[in-house]
This record gives sequence, structure tokens and C-alpha cells, in this order.
Amino acid sequence: MPSASIDERVLAASRTHIDSLGDEAEDAFYTIDLQHVANQYRRMVTLLPRVLPFYTVKCHPDMRVLALLAKLGAGVDCASQSEVAMSLSHGVPPGRIIFANTMKQRSHLRFAREHNVPLMTFDSSDELLKVQCEFPEAKLVLRLQVDDSKARHQFGPKFGTPMADVPALLETAKRLNLNVVGVCFHVGVGVLEASAFVDAIVRAKQAFVMGLQAGYQFTLLNLGGGFAGDDLGPVTFENAAKAINGVFDDLFPETSGVTIISEPGRYFVSSCATLTVNVVGRKIDPDLTARAQVSVNEAHAELPRYMYIVNDGKHGSFSTPHLCPVPTPADAITRDTVLPVLNVGDWITFPHMGAYSFATGSTFNGFSLPSRIYIEADE
Repeated sequence: MPSASIDERVLAASRTHIDSLGDEAEDAFYTIDLQHVANQYRRMVTLLPRVLPFYTVKCHPDMRVLALLAKLGAGVDCASQSEVAMSLSHGVPPGRIIFANTMKQRSHLRFAREHNVPLMTFDSSDELLKVQCEFPEAKLVLRLQVDDSKARHQFGPKFGTPMADVPALLETAKRLNLNVVGVCFHVGVGVLEASAFVDAIVRAKQAFVMGLQAGYQFTLLNLGGGFAGDDLGPVTFENAAKAINGVFDDLFPETSGVTIISEPGRYFVSSCATLTVNVVGRKIDPDLTARAQVSVNEAHAELPRYMYIVNDGKHGSFSTPHLCPVPTPADAITRDTVLPVLNVGDWITFPHMGAYSFATGSTFNGFSLPSRIYIEADE
């Protein structure tokens, strides 16, 4: 987990919620700071003024977050028919939705056509054949395979077309009389060097040239995601924005007529959600206590080593091994962590829980996902 303090407004809202429930307070819950989401949007459009953000809704499919970003002017990156439908139902215009799944079901393509959502990605000839059959008027965006070695989490060969294969794929699109309007990429998650964005934009420019050679005049550049949701890592959003702006004038000047968008997810929501869980059980772990006797930290060596059981876990909000109500293997949220001695009924808060937390959770064993409370945004 990132090492960071928790905003006092968030703590106050969480305490108020717990107090309002009285003796019934027990279930885990999220505190969603909508003001933080609004601030992140304004920060992005200020530091990247030429880039229109399309929120990656799968990262945090919360209706309040989606509605707020849509009201502020963001587009939406959708991966499925249900996400497209959700976006439309919350007032997102069809022209501000990108169907950013390179391999879509035919029924999802038909739904997009019926609802006039033409902008979508592809990276294979088979996808082009499906599009020709189901949505021949679509506005297609070619996903490029870029160097994501400068990221902690890489997509590898699963997504994107290698640069060597771009000319042939564009020729196929031309032969099928399909409209390719631009290119996109993703530099990976947890970018370690801001130059990763620069390298990818250079490849995108090369693909624009290949498009001209195939008979296309591309008008869209999609920078994808990979933007940090906090300032704790090696590449802050400011670092990335400075690097990106530095190459725009040379490669994609304003006079080029190219529209530039991005697909941030974690950037908007990683730090907007704080998870509060309840300690529902504890016991002394003799193995952990025995190991503590040889600890180099004598101040903590004699303390009992408790195993705390909380009411959210790896089948819920946490995507990494953690303690959960069901005693499944490798289920520790964190190990060998110095905490004050906690009692059953105490609360623990986890910051930075907005990205891919409840979005990927389940109700395994009948345990509900945490509820949500909100801090309103001053729009």
C-alpha cells in the first residue's frame, strides 16, 4: 500500500458515518471524495490543455464519479456493451465515448451501431472483418504495440499491433473500405520513466506516416492511460505532462488538426477512495510471536503478534493476498506490520483504494462488497 496520510475531511466523514450507525456500525465501507476527482480533472486539463480525457470507467465503475466527470466535460473509455449503456444513461454524448476493446463481441458492435457510438479500437484483421459486417461506418483507432518495459506492470503482446505489421493491417482496412481515423497506445501501469510517453508518441507519429501511405489522413491521437494517481511514485503526473507537452510542438503541432485524447483511470480515482474495515476477530499467532523474539527491533520483540481478521479481503476490495473473513490460503493484507494493539470492533482505514478494488471484487461466500459514502464536490 502507498505510504500516505489520510485527508482530515475523509477521516471526519468516515467518523460521522460510523457514529450515525451507533451500535450497528460494523460493515466495511468506502469514503469517496468527489472533490478530489473534480480537482484531478481540472489539474489534468490545465497541465495537458490539448488533451481531452476519456475516463476509463472499468477502473472504478461508480455512477457518481462517472456523472461528475461527464458533467465536467470528460469522455468515457468503455470496454463492453454494459459500460457503453451506463455511460449513455448518465448523459455522456455518443461522440464522447470510445469503445476501447480491441476484440468486441458482435452483439456489442451492433449495440454500438444502434446507439451511434462509432469510435472504437482494433489491432487485428479479424476484428476488421467483424466491424465490416456489423458496423461498417465505425471510426476506427489502431492500437499500437509500444515499448512498455519502463512500467511496473506491462501489457506485453496481448494488446496492440507491432509497428512492422501496421502497413499490412492498414491495407486490409482500406481494402475493406473501413474508416481508420487515428492510433492509440498504452505505456503500461506504474511508469518508471516519463520518456515512456515520449517514445510511444514518436511511434504514433511513425504510424501517422504509414497511414498516409495507405491512403488515410489520421485526425486522432489517443495517449491511453498509465498516468499516476498520486505523487508517491517515480513519475508524477506533472513529470509526464511536461514530457508529453515537450514533443507535441514537433510531432503534433496545433496546426496539424489532430485531436488528442487520453484514457486515464487510476489518475482520477486511485486516491479518491478510502476503505474502512472493521476488526471482527483476532488471535495471537504463536509462530509470529516466536519469530519476533529474534527481531533486531528489541522494542517490539516482546510484543504479542496478533493476527487480525477484518471484514473485507482478497475476494472483495484487495487484489493482492490479504486477511479476509474466510480462512483461505495466502490471505494476508500485510505481514509483520507494527500497529497499536487493536480490539474487536476497532476500525482500520486503507487510503488509495479507488482503482480496481470493488470493481474487481465479488460476493464470495456471501460477504457483501463495502457500501459507499460520498464527500460532495464543489463543482
